[in-house]
Amino acid sequence: AGLSRRSTWTREVAVLLRDRQLPIRERLQLGQCLRQLTQRFGQALLVNDRLDLACLLQADGVHLSEASVTVEDARELARAAARSFWISAACHDPDAFTDGTADALLLSPLLEARKQRPALGLAGLERALAARSRRSTALPPCAVYALGGVRGQDAGRLLGAGADGVALIGELFVPGSVPGDRRRRRYAW
Repeated sequence: AGLSRRSTWTREVAVLLRDRQLPIRERLQLGQCLRQLTQRFGQALLVNDRLDLACLLQADGVHLSEASVTVEDARELARAAARSFWISAACHDPDAFTDGTADALLLSPLLEARKQRPALGLAGLERALAARSRRSTALPPCAVYALGGVRGQDAGRLLGAGADGVALIGELFVPGSVPGDRRRRRYAW
C-alpha cells in the first residue's frame, strides 16, 4: 500500500498486485478481486511488471522492477493498448532521481537492509531529494517513495523528511497508527 502527499496523485492508497510465484490465472483472479475493491473504495490498483495483466485488469498503473522493461517501453505498450499508466520504478541509487521519466521511484531499501543491500537510511532519502531538486525542468515530476523496512510508525517521520509517500509490504496502515498524522483516511481493509 502507498500513501501519497503529491497533489497530482489524489488517491491515498495504491494496492500493488505483486505475487510473482502465483500462476498467472490465479494472479488474474486475485487482480480482478483487487480491482473490484480498489474501485469500490476509490483507490488505485498497480500491477508489478506484468503490463499485459495491468491492461486486462484496467489497472491505474504499473510498478517496474529493475529487471523489467524501461519506463519508455512501458509507456509505448500502454499507448499501443490505448491505455495510460501511472508508472513507478524500483530505485536503489538515490542519485538516480536526476533523470528518468517514471512518475515515481520507490527508493529502497530505506530503513532495513534487503537483498544484500545496506539500508540507505534518512541520509539516502536526503540524497534522493537533493538529486530530484537538480532534475531538468524538461523532465516530468518524479515522486520519491520510501520502501524497505518501513512501518506505519515510520511514515510521519519519512513524510516529514520530504518523502512524497511510503510503501509498505509487510504492514498496512490502520487509522491513527501514524504519530502526528491528523488527516482522516479511508481504508479498504
